[in-house]
Amino acid sequence: MLLLSPEHGRELLQMTAAFAFYEGQLRSIEHEIKRSWTLLQSDVHFTHKVGKSDVKRWGYIGDRTEWIAGLRIKLTRMTPKMESFPDDQSSATRKIAAELCKRAKLEDRLENVDDQIEVFEDTYELANDRISEFSFFRREWELEMWIIFLLILEVVYMAADIIIQMRG
Repeated sequence: MLLLSPEHGRELLQMTAAFAFYEGQLRSIEHEIKRSWTLLQSDVHFTHKVGKSDVKRWGYIGDRTEWIAGLRIKLTRMTPKMESFPDDQSSATRKIAAELCKRAKLEDRLENVDDQIEVFEDTYELANDRISEFSFFRREWELEMWIIFLLILEVVYMAADIIIQMRG
């Protein structure tokens, strides 16, 4: 049992509310990631097997990249608030906060979420790179084919012109 003075009651209430808010945010991120593993697995092919039809899905990959970046930003902004407590709080409030963090396994969860977000970031970044590389390659290849076609056409025209001049 812990006895607090009335002035520390408000502090404890504020700390508990802040903890509940940020722990809820973390739980929300964990849930979003958990729901997205199957989708990530189905998107892995974009990291190494990109074809003409996949270029149409570039916007989708961009959306997934923005989604995971949003989670990274959210996690990065809230992590400092979850890892330390203001020095101006009473030792009793800090002890309770530390116990809440311990029971919620906050440190392990933050590290785990960070690692998982990194997997998503790496996958979608690589997918984005592969699709953009393929898209640029494809456009360049088509342009080169048009140039070759025009050069062949010019050679045929020149050959026809030479033949006409030789006959005439």
